[in-house]
Amino acid sequence: MAMILCTACAAFAWPQEKDVFRTSYACYDFKGDQRWQATTEISAPADRQKGHYLLVEKGDGYYSGFKGKVSWVATLDFQSNENIVRPLKMRKEVFDATRQRVALETQEFDYADNTVEIIYEDLVLEKKRQARFKFSGDIANQLILGLYVQKFLEQGKQQTMVEIVSGEPRIYKVRLRQVKKENIDISGRSYAAYKLCLDPELGLLSVAKIFLPKAYVWHSSLPKFEWLKYKGLEASLDSPQVEIRTLDK
Repeated sequence: MAMILCTACAAFAWPQEKDVFRTSYACYDFKGDQRWQATTEISAPADRQKGHYLLVEKGDGYYSGFKGKVSWVATLDFQSNENIVRPLKMRKEVFDATRQRVALETQEFDYADNTVEIIYEDLVLEKKRQARFKFSGDIANQLILGLYVQKFLEQGKQQTMVEIVSGEPRIYKVRLRQVKKENIDISGRSYAAYKLCLDPELGLLSVAKIFLPKAYVWHSSLPKFEWLKYKGLEASLDSPQVEIRTLDK
């Protein structure tokens, strides 16, 4: 099963034209060694409709599923207003240490018929996986999940169901719920945070959940409910458990 990773999008004042919001974060194994680091920028380009934004994530380091060091660039067009935050179109390119492109993933969301088309290309093995899925409720992907959780907290919710798109390609129903409020340490400082659990609904495979390490995210308990930390699988079931922390604190 692909991971349900809450990408590190801290809360921010939604940018106006020419404004850019930036946030950085790093991934560590449970020994404390850094695996990779990434930066996200969010802007409101002049050529987009009101409430439509562009997210660009750039990262590099060691990531599950790839041999040696890699880097990547992911772009996401998304929509956000007082009530919703939802993905529109995503493209992610992965490069090896020589800057040769080794993987390409795209996602296209159609809200007229509530479908998403996912294409994943392994450019080394020359293999392509493609699928189209129907969704019925809230939908998110790796890049926007942090903002989705922020909106969830802003609306005062305790739990909800959201469908998560993965690059396998697959789509998973996930129960997002608040667990508790606690203080956590980030860079030697203590922050009051909400701890939330990402619990996949596996249907007939629910017994398999016994063997799955749970995934958790922490967001500040203060408005604007900024993302602070993720703990769980990095990628597939055979990938390591990791901790991803904001570098903005």
